[in-house]
Amino acid sequence: MTSKGSLLAAVPGAQDDDGEDNGGNGGAVLADSLALERVTVTGSDSVHNGGALYAEADVSVIDSDLSDNYAEFDGAALYAWSPDATISVIGTSFYDNDAG
Repeated sequence: MTSKGSLLAAVPGAQDDDGEDNGGNGGAVLADSLALERVTVTGSDSVHNGGALYAEADVSVIDSDLSDNYAEFDGAALYAWSPDATISVIGTSFYDNDAG
């Protein structure tokens, strides 16, 4: 996976950059805000929300592919926690992601 920014991989017991436990969110990526371009995320699983990606603020995903990801609850491929978040998805394909 490649990115133009820095990311914290979500692993059991990991913390986001606010020092909060990720609680099993974000199968591949957990971040406070998220900007990805030309990224492929496939085959990731989350025990809670965001099978591939989980963000607590603004999200931008451009020219990427998210496929075969699974979240136990919500956001098969992408979950944005904040109701005030701005979500921008351009030229990105979502295929065969599942939640719940």
